[in-house]
Amino acid sequence: MADDLSFDLEFSPAAARVCVVGAGVSGLCACRHLLKRGIRPTVLEGSSHIGGVWRSNSVAITRLQTPSVAYQFSDFPWPPGTPAFATGGQVLDYLHGYAAKFGVLECVRFDSRVVGIRRDGDRGPWQLLVVRGDGDGAARETLEFDFVILCIGRFGDVPRLPSFSPGQGADVFKGRVLHSTEFSALDYENASKLLRGNSVVVVGFSKSALDVAAEAVEANQGKPCTLLFRRAHWIVQHWDVFGVNIAYLFGTRLSEMYYHKPGQGFFSSLLTSLLWPLKWATSKVVEVYLRWTLSLSKYGILPSIPFYKQLSSCKISVIPDNFMDYVKEGRLKLCKSPKWHFTATGVMLDNKRELKADVVLLCTGFEGEVKLKAILPERYAEVLQGPDGVVPLYRGMIHPRIPGLAILGYQEDVSNVRASEMGARWLSYYLTGKVKLPDSQTMSKSANEWVRYMKWSTPYFDRACIALARTWHSDELCRDIGWNPRRKKNWLQELLSPYSNMDYID
Repeated sequence: MADDLSFDLEFSPAAARVCVVGAGVSGLCACRHLLKRGIRPTVLEGSSHIGGVWRSNSVAITRLQTPSVAYQFSDFPWPPGTPAFATGGQVLDYLHGYAAKFGVLECVRFDSRVVGIRRDGDRGPWQLLVVRGDGDGAARETLEFDFVILCIGRFGDVPRLPSFSPGQGADVFKGRVLHSTEFSALDYENASKLLRGNSVVVVGFSKSALDVAAEAVEANQGKPCTLLFRRAHWIVQHWDVFGVNIAYLFGTRLSEMYYHKPGQGFFSSLLTSLLWPLKWATSKVVEVYLRWTLSLSKYGILPSIPFYKQLSSCKISVIPDNFMDYVKEGRLKLCKSPKWHFTATGVMLDNKRELKADVVLLCTGFEGEVKLKAILPERYAEVLQGPDGVVPLYRGMIHPRIPGLAILGYQEDVSNVRASEMGARWLSYYLTGKVKLPDSQTMSKSANEWVRYMKWSTPYFDRACIALARTWHSDELCRDIGWNPRRKKNWLQELLSPYSNMDYID
């Protein structure tokens, strides 16, 4: 592929053939903002429902990771009476309401699974291979579009599975082994039946692992349940610390000054270095509070890295309401083991202690990059990932070597709704000619600066997370589309008041 690729738009916005692949959070808001600016896209959704990861989840206690007020579209507030952390069912209802109000549902073609994308050259139309239905009755068709927005998500579809030596994998285990993807796909009745009366081992320390473990305790009728993990991450019961919302500690312009960011000037970098004690003190206050209120040391789940470094990897988890009660009562065992493997009757830890189990649930993550590569032509799949394993995207959406394509929802934030809507808004301006892209070399330089920032900011560098530079990133998008990035009423609010998605109402 040539390095001097042209990203100039060659179509009239009114006649543009734009496709959005996926009808999850990112796909819905992408469609909504395109409609708002006069482009009517085709949304291809592989299932019969909208909602993405919220569409099917058998874990009844799953709730939002961020407060509901931080997980809402700027032009569609939650209805009165919504709890502080909405349930999965409430989120799905909210998304349906959003899609219905703004005419998004009329653009969605359900049961249309995109199995591949191809293209003749770098400037021609995209040809999407679409399968409708299953088995022998499946219908196949090829659809052409001028621009494609991939909103296929990073979570789900392609599970990340642990590897084992021969004779130590899941094939030797006589019980049931499921990845969280398979477990979430079960309906509630079958999921409960799987857990009821069985000894369960849940592997992982992510949000899904914590939720599944708590669900297993409630369903398995007193049988042992163990959460097995390699390392502990910081967990919270809510987002308040000593009565102060964490957003005031890590979500303001002042707090972002504590951290080095991509494209910072000399004096800004110098100020960040001078403010290092404030960064340390803020993180330490949160750590002391969590260590005290959750008894992290007592139960062997005290993380080894500062809170702010965990936050910068987007791996802070909100625990279910009764999680620590289950631990204190002994109904949920916490077990740290860097290495483990399967046996016929359970799992063997690195200290040669065996955990007996009837069911093992692997909450070990997903391979989002594999999913992206699988859908793209080989020549694009080869250049998709950088040497660090992360996909470098200009403004978090445009790959510098793949013209005519955007990837929305890959970049994470504390609130993914905000990240997705800001990106969708920016794309709608780009596709209507209001945003001009620089050359591919300049885009690569900017994208790689963000990758280096994310790699430097946390030891758990395995995803694109902008949690500690989200306002800085939003400023870039605002300047591109001609908005004033300063969205508050006065300088004091600008400095000390947390930014939310509601600050970016058109």
